[in-house]
Amino acid sequence: MDSFLREKDYLLSELSDLRFKYDELVGKNHHISLEKDQIVNILGDLCELNKEDEGNDQISCNTSAIIDLCFHIIKGQNRPYSRASNVDVEMFERIQSLLYVRDQGLILYEDMLKEELLIRSYISKLSNELKVVSKEIVALKEERSSLLQDIERSEEKTAMLRDKLSMAVKKGKGLVQDRDNLKGLLNEKNSKIEH
Repeated sequence: MDSFLREKDYLLSELSDLRFKYDELVGKNHHISLEKDQIVNILGDLCELNKEDEGNDQISCNTSAIIDLCFHIIKGQNRPYSRASNVDVEMFERIQSLLYVRDQGLILYEDMLKEELLIRSYISKLSNELKVVSKEIVALKEERSSLLQDIERSEEKTAMLRDKLSMAVKKGKGLVQDRDNLKGLLNEKNSKIEH
């Protein structure tokens, strides 16, 4: 019973810790997403990408496409959606590097979130199993208590029966002795009558 309670407390503590970590990861994930969106918007502005232009709405939602577009603008290649730009190459490379790092961080956090969800699901399953076991233990304790009461009552009845039996044996011995005494008196009287 104690081991189950200790395991239950441990699992509840783990669940609480995982919930905290999960909430923390969700917050970081949200923060990274916001930073990524800001960087994408900055890149879009630097590339003078007009989201209302036909075909550019899909590009504006695609990080790789924006990086590719900026790269081609910097190289001076002609594209239907490219425009002249004074983008600083060094600044662009820094933004590109930062964006890549943020993307990798986001992927990592998404993987961690999936793993945390699996762990939380497993902990929740164990917690539910522990609740079932705890209920079974309570039921067994109640059954044990009931059986102990039955045993106690049986022992009381047995003790009463022993007392009654002991009294009956004493009475029986007394009756046997009385019978023997009566036989002795009867024999004496018979012998007096004969003489």
